[in-house]
Amino acid sequence: MITIDHCITAQLWDDRYFWELVPWAEPYREAAEEALVKVDVEQSSLSLKHASVYNQWKLDLVERAKSDTDSLDLLAEYIHHRRRRKETIQIQDKNKHIVIWNRANNEYTTN
Repeated sequence: MITIDHCITAQLWDDRYFWELVPWAEPYREAAEEALVKVDVEQSSLSLKHASVYNQWKLDLVERAKSDTDSLDLLAEYIHHRRRRKETIQIQDKNKHIVIWNRANNEYTTN
């Protein structure tokens, strides 16, 4: 199972192909690249957790999971391609996990 957290987000944002293959994320690009500079300097993706762009990104993912699951298909497909395997993908929202791709059903869904 993959939880989209600061580590996964840093990997996504650091890949130039991510921005091409998940075009709805483009508005985050400039701020994300600035946040990644701090990650590189500190050699830790933990600093991303304190970046406003990361918090906006997480809120956007949660909202998309609730109302626009089609846009998350591109994200899930990209993650599966990069990892070369299909796993359940989720994001944490407060005290619960929202599934954006369910391996058991082999489909893009939300809980």
